[in-house]
Amino acid sequence: MPRHTDPMPLARRLAPFRRATATAGLTAAALVVGVGGYSVATSAALAAAPGDRFALADLFGGEQGEVSASGDIDPAAARAAGSDEADRSARAALPLGLPSTSAEAQSWIDEVPELEATLAQVAAAEAEAARVAAEAEAARVAAEAEAARVAAEAEAARVAAEEQARQEAERQAEEAARAAEEQAAETEAADAGPVDPGSNRALGQELMLSWGFAGDQWSCLDNLWQKESGWNHTADNPSSSAYGIPQALPGGKMDSAGSDWETNPATQITWGLGYIEGRYGTPCAAWSHSGANNWY
Repeated sequence: MPRHTDPMPLARRLAPFRRATATAGLTAAALVVGVGGYSVATSAALAAAPGDRFALADLFGGEQGEVSASGDIDPAAARAAGSDEADRSARAALPLGLPSTSAEAQSWIDEVPELEATLAQVAAAEAEAARVAAEAEAARVAAEAEAARVAAEAEAARVAAEEQARQEAERQAEEAARAAEEQAAETEAADAGPVDPGSNRALGQELMLSWGFAGDQWSCLDNLWQKESGWNHTADNPSSSAYGIPQALPGGKMDSAGSDWETNPATQITWGLGYIEGRYGTPCAAWSHSGANNWY
């Protein structure tokens, strides 16, 4: 039974020597072991390879003469060549707990095949672990790609739904606008209907529409001037000198619309519409002011 039962510590101990022998061009069996204060190679080929000695000497930080080969020198003689103190110092400086006898070194060498088999198993296990990790990574990438596809489809569906909702809202708004326009047109047509044909009111309605006011403004204008003058183009307020249908104050202001302002209802209405537009914007705005202040 080999002394070294745990192959991994042995692998770590042999690793530097395997690298050294590879650097020196030796075979895997040409392992280096330490004897006393020297480094001895187990391969006799080292004796004929000075360059290999240099490589091994570099590994241990020694000189070329401190590296010998099997049969090149007697380890016992080498140990006797130095003092006991030097021998102890050299032993203490040996790297990684090197064996101190040839027999112990041989036991290490005998374990190389078992070690190689163990390392092969380790390499196979690492390769299997790498394969499993690669498959897991591929599965992760595929899952992320699928998730991205599902998210993209969901986003596309959301955008399509929003666009459909927008189009539906626009359609409903257009329909509501058309309905409002139709209702306004109907109201305008009703408001713009004939009022006392030939009367000042009918003339006022006609001139208001031609002026550009909407039909829904008629009721406000009718109420305003009904309150002011009863649509009488000769109405004269003795206390204020306001005159005519719009009750211009003074009445002579209406001269800007025509010199016949005293007798012509069309001239008075035209001036009154201009005054309302310039002062209030619309007849309904003027009527609102009149209701709040009793004048406009």
